[in-house]
Amino acid sequence: MPLNVSKMDDNKLLRLFHNVIDHLEKGHKIDQALDLLNQIECEWKKRLENYLMGDEKATRPDQGMLKTIGYRVGNDGIIYTKRRLILDRIINGVLPFCGSPSYMAEWGNPKTKKRFRKLRDVLNQLIFKNKKFSDMEVAVSDWVEDLKYIIGRWHAEIYKIDDKKN
Repeated sequence: MPLNVSKMDDNKLLRLFHNVIDHLEKGHKIDQALDLLNQIECEWKKRLENYLMGDEKATRPDQGMLKTIGYRVGNDGIIYTKRRLILDRIINGVLPFCGSPSYMAEWGNPKTKKRFRKLRDVLNQLIFKNKKFSDMEVAVSDWVEDLKYIIGRWHAEIYKIDDKKN
């Protein structure tokens, strides 16, 4: 029986996203997972548009975008391959609605300088705020590695693509 993502509440849709990321990371049912990922992202886009038009009520989460989308580092974090899949989706995909329209606007559109800079800045802030705490050493190391990853993977491509849009 096919899933109807439009009938799912925000929390169920986010859990489904995490399951899809698990399948992609493990290499299971890739075509089905990618199709479902597309459906989820389309639904997130529709919900955000509806909210911005005043047609849908959204609840403010207690957490930011990275936590909302399942990104975790440190001793209780997720494996780097899964983190990188999530980071790639943050840069390249449709984000779940999180917070307010103005917060969502800070993230910009997929594959833009604005989106790239926001993610880069968030990682830099996390590194800066936590590097003085010895119990955060593993998390800071993960953030540093992930920052290097997004710069190496996305910087040249984003700036080339976004310059063509201007």
